[in-house]
Amino acid sequence: MSQSPTDHTDDAPPTTWKKGDPIAAEGLPTTTGDSIVGRTVTINRPAAELFAYFRDFTNLPRFMENVVSITPPWCTP
Repeated sequence: MSQSPTDHTDDAPPTTWKKGDPIAAEGLPTTTGDSIVGRTVTINRPAAELFAYFRDFTNLPRFMENVVSITPPWCTP
């Protein structure tokens, strides 16, 4: 079953979806000569500290612009 842009759960642009969706891509300009650019960031912290930071879901709003807040179920009264 194909998803339309309105019910697609990925917030990435349709041209970058991992599973191409021809219906969602209708009307988009054809991509010719485009390239994907990647960047590397070095974080000068121990791996255990980084893992603990990313596993604490309350930190997600700090680096994910589409997340406002997270309250884990074990923190609710």
